[in-house]
Amino acid sequence: MRGQARLRMGLLMILIGMGLLAACGPVSQVTPTPRLAAVLPTRIPPTEGPSPTPLPTETPTPSDTPTLTQTATATETPVPSDTPTATETATPTDTETPTSTPTQTPEATAVPPTLAIAVHWATTGNIDLGVQEPSGVRLTSFQPVADSGGTFLGDANATCAGAVPEASEAATWPGDTAPTGTYTVFARYQAACGNSGPLAATLTVQLGETVLLEQPFSLELGQQYEVTFEFDGASVTLAGITPTPAPPEVVAVAYGDTLTGGLDDAVFEQRYTFDGAAGDVVTVDLRRVEGDLDASLRLLDAAGDEVAQNDDIGGGSSDARIEALSLPEDGTYTIVATRFQGEFGLSSGTYELALTLLIRGSDLPGPGGAAIAYGSTARGLVTDAQPETRYTFFGARNDVITITMRRTSGDLDARLVLLGVGNRGLAFNDDAEGEPPEDAAIRQFQLPDTGSYTLLAGRSGGAAGSSSGVYEITLTRDGNDPALASEQDRVLLYGDRITGMLDDVHPVRDYGFHGGQGDRVSIRANRLGGDLDTALELLDLNGAVLAQNDDAAGGNVATDSHIDQFELEASGVYVLRVSRFQAEQGTTQGEFELIVERIEPEALPTPAAGRERLTYGATVEGTIDDTTPRLEYEFAGQAGQAVDITLQRRNLTDTLDTYLYLFDSNGNPLASNDDAVTGGASATDSAILGFRLPATGVYTIVATRFQEAQGSSSGAFALHLDLAGAGSAGTEIEAVLVRENSGSLSELGRQYPDLFPGDDVRNALYQAFLTFDLPEGITSGGLGRATLLPGECTTNGRPFVTLGDLAIESLTYDRLDASDFGPLDSAQVVGAVRTCPAEPVDVTVLVRGLLDAGARSVQFRLAFSTEDNNGLIDDVTFVEPRLILRVQE
Repeated sequence: MRGQARLRMGLLMILIGMGLLAACGPVSQVTPTPRLAAVLPTRIPPTEGPSPTPLPTETPTPSDTPTLTQTATATETPVPSDTPTATETATPTDTETPTSTPTQTPEATAVPPTLAIAVHWATTGNIDLGVQEPSGVRLTSFQPVADSGGTFLGDANATCAGAVPEASEAATWPGDTAPTGTYTVFARYQAACGNSGPLAATLTVQLGETVLLEQPFSLELGQQYEVTFEFDGASVTLAGITPTPAPPEVVAVAYGDTLTGGLDDAVFEQRYTFDGAAGDVVTVDLRRVEGDLDASLRLLDAAGDEVAQNDDIGGGSSDARIEALSLPEDGTYTIVATRFQGEFGLSSGTYELALTLLIRGSDLPGPGGAAIAYGSTARGLVTDAQPETRYTFFGARNDVITITMRRTSGDLDARLVLLGVGNRGLAFNDDAEGEPPEDAAIRQFQLPDTGSYTLLAGRSGGAAGSSSGVYEITLTRDGNDPALASEQDRVLLYGDRITGMLDDVHPVRDYGFHGGQGDRVSIRANRLGGDLDTALELLDLNGAVLAQNDDAAGGNVATDSHIDQFELEASGVYVLRVSRFQAEQGTTQGEFELIVERIEPEALPTPAAGRERLTYGATVEGTIDDTTPRLEYEFAGQAGQAVDITLQRRNLTDTLDTYLYLFDSNGNPLASNDDAVTGGASATDSAILGFRLPATGVYTIVATRFQEAQGSSSGAFALHLDLAGAGSAGTEIEAVLVRENSGSLSELGRQYPDLFPGDDVRNALYQAFLTFDLPEGITSGGLGRATLLPGECTTNGRPFVTLGDLAIESLTYDRLDASDFGPLDSAQVVGAVRTCPAEPVDVTVLVRGLLDAGARSVQFRLAFSTEDNNGLIDDVTFVEPRLILRVQE
């Protein structure tokens, strides 16, 4: 009931914010009981407790002592006056002492009340609301604005992921813009999102503070509620409630079935059910046959939650397709065949629905891979969750084999890697010659040993790639004649030289390369003919670019490429990508030579006096003040390496304004930064991110403050050095959000479970608090990167304009209570939110420090430091914040 009471006040607060309490405007003497009519966000600040600007009471109390508030309380019928008069009703505020000087307030014009039509429900289910004006225009989430001035607010629980248990949708017409006449309200129960049984909801029509209609109703999944009423500008006359129809007929289908049907205004969706098994890979097609039907598809699981959806397959087609989907679990699934905008759509026509089983889940390789034999064909699936599958086979020395990998569904761009005994890379292919560019093949390859071999069947770019789909992989033994063996597919070793051609047909070529941990390599791509201008990249099998070069120093500088003395972090197969300048958009072409060599590293010089030697992944702490305004560090870098350097203030109470410099081995400045405004960093922090080192040598980092010796700021800092993107390697683990110790506090002392920093219609500030439990077993040394994802967010009013940046602070508040509101000495700014959606915030240094101290949780606060006296809600509502930890393997 407490949540409903807040929601019953919701629409009233929104209406007040839209003008009912405009400065100096007259207010009705009587305040009706608040009714259910909340709109997004699904929480409204309370009306209890002291308020800097008191709300009107039922009976004003006369007073000879004028108030200091800027909002006058007028009578229901204003009295004209040639001169401004003092208000006759005054109430002292909690924070100001009234003076004997009356407050003179000019008379204001009454603001017409707002019409609002809202539906509220207290579950995570998804209801879609639509309101048809007397003109026939429908306000929906698809069409949120009407010429009349009507506005549709929210699309609550549009997807089951992140659904909230208190949800509302509404349409409003401010002032006297609401047309008079017949209105029709449609409410459809679209998705259960984990609910079972019927969903209870309430329709509310409200004019200003007056509730004109409050109508409860209940829906089964797939049912629609429809109400018609007459509005004459002041009251509502209920014209009729359309009986809730029975759920639409459900038709059972099976794999391989193709059915026909039709959709129009009377029947705008049809539901089909089928039994599926976990891992089954299916495709659902909805194709228009006649009419102007703009097809749309949804797939629901047994609980009614949405598993997948598609509107247009692309290419100008109005057909819909859910392609190569792996079913998450055993159960009965529901296909919803509908049209664009569903019940609010306009298209109609006949269709053909086809359900196709691509692979049975029982036939798919498991996470550990599968065996494959000579002469056999296997089928598999590439997805973001599994971008690669391992196949093993036994081969004999001198066997000549051919492996082909062909796409059969989806947009998969296939890639093959052959590993030999000891997982040494032997062969690699991304685009097979003479095959469609999405297929891969290793042809006529002679095996060097007798033993077990491994095929890695995946996609171009590995984990960083984006393509997916179903494939067939075939392994054949071609005999013992290696005369046709392809040098193009062989994985390169140190000392190898290979030639190739780049042109308009093949502007990019990928080669496999096998290297050892700690090896320093030199890789060259030299032009041999034509006007070719080469470019060179070294990538790992997951598609991460480790080093790159376009124009080499020395030789044909303008046409050759050279990655010099790059140190490999691990043993295994890497990708050498040779392309021409601007790749597919380039114009040069010709023959090239690719050379791979290992370079013996030279001993590093002793660090200069007063400097500390850093290695990648290191974090050091120190203090900058008038005695030590500058500290220097050095590290050994390789040509082509991209580095991240961050310098962060450690304590909120310090004044330190950091400044960061990077110099080469000759003392030449390469990069600098004062205020790191990317990635959610604080304005007092500095960062040099993704800087690619021009040569192999020793580099110097200078950690200082703004204006260095002439500056005045001081405080503790943390300096972190790493390879760019190094924190993305390893296993991703999510910290657990402790919901019972997370929520929002108002400066009036109230606590809520939702997250909505900002201010309300009375200008009272709200702050949001987060508590995450850190997973067991994670250590500071094993943590690669920690990233705070504030979560999906929506704004009310203009919080980032009127309130400024939203600070993300680290602090320890233990159990959340009212005392945690306001400035706290333990708070430390770690980032900022400046817009929705919010950027991720790197909190690696913070989490490492907590792990070193033995902490098992981390806490944050999201807080604006200012309020806006505009009498409106200005806040940000966050949904499902996450703390992602990358643990090095």
